Amino acid sequence: MWQYRHDRNPKELIFKPNRRSIVHFALDSETAEMTTWLRGEKTFFLPFNRGNGMNGAGNPANPDGYRTEYLYRQVLAPNSLMDILQRFVSVEYDKDTRAMKAVIFPRFHQLDAVRALAADAKANGAGKSYLIQHSAGSGKSYSIAWLAHRLSSLHAADDSNVFDSVIILTDRRNLDSQLSADVEGVEHKAGVVVRIDDEARSGGLRDAINDGAKIITSTIQKFPYICTETKAAGKKFAVIIDEAHSSQTGRTHAKMKMALADVEPEEDGQDRLVAEMQAQGALPNLSIFAFTATPKTMTLEVFGTRDELCDLDSAGNVLPRPFHLYSMKQAIQEGFILDVLENYTCYDTYFKLAKTIQDDPKVKEAKANKALMRIVKTDERVMQKRAAIIVEHFIENVAGVLGCKAKAMVVASSRAAALAYYRAITAYAKEQGYNVPALVAFSGTLPEDGKDVTEAAVNGFPESQTAERFDTDEYRIMVCADKFQTGFDQPKLCAMYVDKVLTGVAAVQTLSRLNRCHQGKRTFVLDFVNDWETIQASFAPYYEAAEIDRATDPDIIYDTKQKLETYGVWLPSEVDAVCKLWFEAEAKESVLMRIEGMLAPAVDRWNALEDEDMKVFKALLKKFLRSYSFVTQMIALGDEGLHRLFTYGGMLIKKLYVEVSPDISLRDKVELEYLRIEDKGTKAIELESEQLHNAGAIPGVKPPEDEEYLSVLVQQMNDRFGTDWQDADKLLKACADKIMEDQEFVAKARSNSMSEVASIFMGVMMDALINLMEQGGEMAEAFSKDPVGYQDFLNENLLPVVYRRANQG
Repeated sequence: MWQYRHDRNPKELIFKPNRRSIVHFALDSETAEMTTWLRGEKTFFLPFNRGNGMNGAGNPANPDGYRTEYLYRQVLAPNSLMDILQRFVSVEYDKDTRAMKAVIFPRFHQLDAVRALAADAKANGAGKSYLIQHSAGSGKSYSIAWLAHRLSSLHAADDSNVFDSVIILTDRRNLDSQLSADVEGVEHKAGVVVRIDDEARSGGLRDAINDGAKIITSTIQKFPYICTETKAAGKKFAVIIDEAHSSQTGRTHAKMKMALADVEPEEDGQDRLVAEMQAQGALPNLSIFAFTATPKTMTLEVFGTRDELCDLDSAGNVLPRPFHLYSMKQAIQEGFILDVLENYTCYDTYFKLAKTIQDDPKVKEAKANKALMRIVKTDERVMQKRAAIIVEHFIENVAGVLGCKAKAMVVASSRAAALAYYRAITAYAKEQGYNVPALVAFSGTLPEDGKDVTEAAVNGFPESQTAERFDTDEYRIMVCADKFQTGFDQPKLCAMYVDKVLTGVAAVQTLSRLNRCHQGKRTFVLDFVNDWETIQASFAPYYEAAEIDRATDPDIIYDTKQKLETYGVWLPSEVDAVCKLWFEAEAKESVLMRIEGMLAPAVDRWNALEDEDMKVFKALLKKFLRSYSFVTQMIALGDEGLHRLFTYGGMLIKKLYVEVSPDISLRDKVELEYLRIEDKGTKAIELESEQLHNAGAIPGVKPPEDEEYLSVLVQQMNDRFGTDWQDADKLLKACADKIMEDQEFVAKARSNSMSEVASIFMGVMMDALINLMEQGGEMAEAFSKDPVGYQDFLNENLLPVVYRRANQG
């Protein structure tokens, strides 16, 4: 590597990528590295290693010789090398100048995955599912593109096509344009790839399937509209799923399988019912290749491999495993992605709430606790304090990174909070004279001062340009809620400021926005809500190979059905009558009114139940529908009566309206009295692999909502998030009393806004504080113990108290 960077002239003909060289390897007896473009001292090498056999970087021991022999004995063997040149190597060109800008050579895990998947499909034919757990930064788009083209031309031993069509699916409403471009770029022959973008009608997907297009790219949401219009009989399909998760284990996934099942379409209603059931479980004409970095328990159960290498749970059931693994651990150790947990700072927010009304009403506990936390989160002092911390940290630690081009993301708890953060950050930066232009990202409209505000109106350009404009040097900070937390790649993103509860997959996907490599990049996370232990627990299951602790028992469906039947809401004859009409209807729309009337008796019986029984029944019915939809992706139950109940239940549940108590507001009953935000410190969060806990994969039934007195909930909140305010409380009240003696200041407070009064308040506060210290006694003694801390406390909390007393008594 040193020789390539210093002794070899990249201008020599033999080293020019557009004239002679495709890839350069450097290796010793332990590891191998590769590059496709020599740039002198700036030449960038990538590891080309197999992994150490323990989900980490490096290579396993070779009992017959060097660890790196695989490179020249296998990868660069004549047949293998010719295959790589023909099927993998590609060139990227600048879209404006058309000059060559990159040569793409597969990394080892990409080459290994594509070849292993193709070999298994060739040996076993259609009908299997494969889970490919490849970390973020693994080059997934190219892996999918190479796999799609390999499968589209794959032949069995008898020279017949293993698959007639390959369909690449994403569940993103806007199909990943980069993925589609990579797929199309591998094959230059026109017509091989048919792209069904989000604007195209579902009929385009139907026609592509019926016409036998070799490779199709689309969104999975189109399948419910065409599942009865496809001609899949006698055809074999490979479906490649980009970012597989639980949405591919439900009804939309079932409709996709129904559209591709090797079944002759029939007009008879009974045959339609049978056709739906025939799409359950593994289909002999359909193979599914599911890619994800963070497989949930459902994803692992539906797509995972079950073989002799798998472990067993306590009941003796096989626990599925990923077919191919490129772990987060290996990606970090090889330098393909950054470890976003190595510089993680947590903050604690301490506060005290005060009930401001005489009454003590009973309120729904869960909703009241949320309302109390909203009071804290949206309090102007909290927002301003956190905005100041964010901007100051960015200026001090982030702004100068990457040649002063580093960027940051603020993750807010809601769209409204995102807009409020944007306002607070912009105002603070302007007040301090900092040049850190910010953007805000949120969907839809938000009310503000009686008007509907949009992202485009705030930023000053169309929403579709937000990501592109953020990439320019013009903007440094982006504030968002759900938008851009997943599927957003910005290598210059160096810092993330988190004010949102993050757990499990959501934590991994959100924080992983930081992990893209860039020369000279360091990462920072400041978290105002979560703690180190929660983040560690969220990442651990995905650090190495995803594992679950037990398999789902299909009997959960029958157990739930039995519980539902004890309520006597429906009659078997009603289920049969509705299903007969539904499956035999020529046009589904024409029978909906008749079905409405047929559901009415069951709805009336449900309405006659006690309130708590109504809620439990609806929750159980939801559980039954989810369980059936999930389990039948893995197993063909073949139970016609159960499928009829599933169909009937899906219609009935839409008629069961449970009165849900609305969210409550306590702003006129409770206020934030004191506040302190404290830096807990910075840690590197160390990861170890853990199992995913599989609680039957299906959520249970929520317990009923409890009620509690408002005073009790306020006290519980203060106990949880408070601290020892006793001395501070006395000092604050003494200062406030002293300031209230200043009639000139009180008059100004009554005739001006609090923000206008703030400009003169510091001098008034210091005069009152000095006066108290000169008097000596208990206040002076308490202040002397921690003068900086107490002065910060007064800076944050005294003005609102004094202003309220001046105006309200």
